[in-house]
Amino acid sequence: MFGSEKIDGRKMVLLYSSNDDFREELYPFLKILVPESDLVVGKTQEELLRILGLSRTNFIAVLFVSSQKELSQLVSLQDHLRGAKIILVLPDREKQTIAEGHQLQPRFLTFANGDLGEVKAVLGKMLSTA
Repeated sequence: MFGSEKIDGRKMVLLYSSNDDFREELYPFLKILVPESDLVVGKTQEELLRILGLSRTNFIAVLFVSSQKELSQLVSLQDHLRGAKIILVLPDREKQTIAEGHQLQPRFLTFANGDLGEVKAVLGKMLSTA
C-alpha cells in the first residue's frame, strides 16, 4: 500500500486517514477505480510526509481529518499539497474548522458524519477527468 514510486504523470491517489474505519471503507472502492500501483495510503503524519516527498503534482488526495489538531498539522503541510486535487473530510462543522480546511483549497469538502457516497462519487468523477 505504501511504496516509493514517483507520482508524477499518473492518476495517482493518496488516501490519508488515521481513522481505520474510513480507510477500510474507502480502500476497496479505490482498488476498483485505481490500479494498486497508483494508490498510496498513509495513516500517520510521518507516512504522509514521506509520500508527499515523492512528488507535488498531478495527484488526487483524499484527506480524512479526525481532529482539529490533525487539521492544523495538515495545513502546515499545505505547500507539499500544492498541485493536488484534494477531497477533504473534516471532523466537524465548526466555522473555525471549515475556515482552516479551506486553506488547503479542496476541490470537495465534506464532514466525517456525512455520506461517504458523495466522496466516492466526487472521486470517481475526478478520476474520469484526471
